[in-house]
Amino acid sequence: MEPPRPVQAPPFLSYTPASLSAATKRLIAAASNVWDQVALIPPSEATFATAIQPIITEENERLTELRILQFFSSSSTSKELRDASKEAGIRFSQDAIERHSRDDVFTVIDAVSKRPDVKYLPLESRVYIEKLKKEFLANGAGLRGNPEARTRLKEANIRLVALVKQYSANLNGESGGLWLSPDELNGLSPAILERFKTKNEDGKLWVTFKTPDKVAVESHVQSMAVRRKYLDAWEGRVADANGPLLDEILRLRRETAQLLGYRNFADSKSNDRMMSTKDATDFLAVISDPLLEVGKRDVEKLSELKKVHLKELSPTNEDDGPSSASTIFRWDSRYYMNMMMAKGLKLDSEKVSEYFPFQAVLAKLFDIFSLLFGIRVDILDPASEGITTWHENVMVMSVWDSSKGDKDGEFMGYVYIDPYPREGKYGHVGQYGLQPGFLRLDGTRHYPVSCLMLNYAPPTASRPSLLHFRDVVQVFHEMGHSMHWLACRSMYARFHQNTARDFVELPSKMLEHLFYDRNIIRAVSCHYETAAKIPEALIDALVTTRYVNASLGKLSDLVFASFDMAVHTDWQPSEAEPNPSVLLDKIRREKSPLKGPEDLELEDGVIQSATRLRFLNGYAASYYSYLLSDAFSTDLFQAKFQPLLTSDKCEDWSEIINASLRAEGRRYRHAILEPGSSTGSELELIKKYLGRDPDPNTLVDILAKDS
Repeated sequence: MEPPRPVQAPPFLSYTPASLSAATKRLIAAASNVWDQVALIPPSEATFATAIQPIITEENERLTELRILQFFSSSSTSKELRDASKEAGIRFSQDAIERHSRDDVFTVIDAVSKRPDVKYLPLESRVYIEKLKKEFLANGAGLRGNPEARTRLKEANIRLVALVKQYSANLNGESGGLWLSPDELNGLSPAILERFKTKNEDGKLWVTFKTPDKVAVESHVQSMAVRRKYLDAWEGRVADANGPLLDEILRLRRETAQLLGYRNFADSKSNDRMMSTKDATDFLAVISDPLLEVGKRDVEKLSELKKVHLKELSPTNEDDGPSSASTIFRWDSRYYMNMMMAKGLKLDSEKVSEYFPFQAVLAKLFDIFSLLFGIRVDILDPASEGITTWHENVMVMSVWDSSKGDKDGEFMGYVYIDPYPREGKYGHVGQYGLQPGFLRLDGTRHYPVSCLMLNYAPPTASRPSLLHFRDVVQVFHEMGHSMHWLACRSMYARFHQNTARDFVELPSKMLEHLFYDRNIIRAVSCHYETAAKIPEALIDALVTTRYVNASLGKLSDLVFASFDMAVHTDWQPSEAEPNPSVLLDKIRREKSPLKGPEDLELEDGVIQSATRLRFLNGYAASYYSYLLSDAFSTDLFQAKFQPLLTSDKCEDWSEIINASLRAEGRRYRHAILEPGSSTGSELELIKKYLGRDPDPNTLVDILAKDS
């Protein structure tokens, strides 16, 4: 019997540079036309139905196409289409600034917000009016008595759009690497070396700056000098292009915040976060010292391992000099963490990866999500079903709601997965919402479309794509974002999973904890050659070493969160700190026990590490979100899910994801995932679900105990 066909066709993806530009122009014109009509309504006659609903309806339809038009800048194999997509993103953002600078429309919106019958509207409609007004105020509606300031604000905002887009495009479009000889790559396994297919006339291999290559070099290359050369080059890979952009972005952000009457840019973004700037800064201060204390202990253990290791090598291999013999640098940390796992803890990451072939892992993750959240995932064949994608490796799934016991279930949306790195593609891992969900005026629903952009090592001639265990956890995390996107049931596209920036990582972070259950690790594993399950000894090692050296990753987050908050609050260039990279190196010295070039012969800021940070687009003044989500999700998991996991060894999925877990997973889906940002307060969602305030100290307590 054929599976049910989705009630909504997959999105149109067959754009050319010309058709993409034409679609951009069409959508901007349609929005302008609706807003022109709203501006004609006398304020005294304006109602939600006549003034707000037309804006919502147009916005709903526009966002179903706009997100895809912008997505090609991070995904297309065509540079021309990527460029057209980037330009479309700039035009859409600049158009939004223009529209939200219109006094005639704001006057009508403001009049509606003051009507006495507004209080009888559904909560989501009231939140919509509030958010819409705040967008006008962010674009200078409160400066109507100061036309010079309004003009300057608009100019600066439009300029910022172009700068941030170019900054991100430089990172995504970067295609650099290093030519390294086989001797320089000593330590890499033949399976890894097989990935480096390009050789020059000297027999050197081209090692890119893409994530799989970077992880391989940092984890396995024996030479400290090579690891340092590679990491320094990676850190500064877009310095020339992004350095001037970063300086101008920060200057303009300071200026726009002050024009709006805020002390700094971070305060101006408070409407986009759960926490105020002060609360966020206090949170970082509270966790900083205990986290650094744990980190110092972890580095001491790595330092002892490094000293023993260097003594085992010939003196010619001590290529960083005697002063570095007991110091753990940033180019040492992953190498010695890997060595500690392999030698001291008998956990070989390459051997473990053999039990996690990507395609098999993906199928098992679908099983987990199906049971936990009450969904069904059908894998589609793009070729036979006429579904277009932007690359031959892209996979497509339809997702269905099976929680109500219906035979087929209600269609929920589509998931696309783009698994492997390539030139021009977004260089990290992340979830892109290609289309939001929303209710149409006739009561029918438009269903969402999600895409996972991954960057795992592609298959080779001798083996499939294999995932390190951290990659398996990462896929679980990103699938959590897709689940959030698909489960959301907001009325309006604007609120579809578009949550506060310091909330958005929490639901997926929570799911990471679930994957460290022994039964789940065993059930997901499948050796790529024999189909055998991972040995129990390796499962025990993965679980018991979960928090070993974990503090160093959290301290890295602390460094970048502190830097982000500093450059968006009080910091300005000075003689002592002439550029952001100097500040970053100083913060690294204060908040991380790992050393870097700034601790050797180079001055602060020489590598210009700040120019490769991605927080500028989306996480500006919010990078602390990762640590906050770590803290809150740990508390949430321990309170709601940990007690329901069985300690008995189970083989069957129905016993692993038992009835109690399934019930809690669906309660979590309805309480945390479905509302999106429609309630106006994600913190209240957490409190209501927990029955109390979340505890930010849970994570640090665990790290201190288990590291």
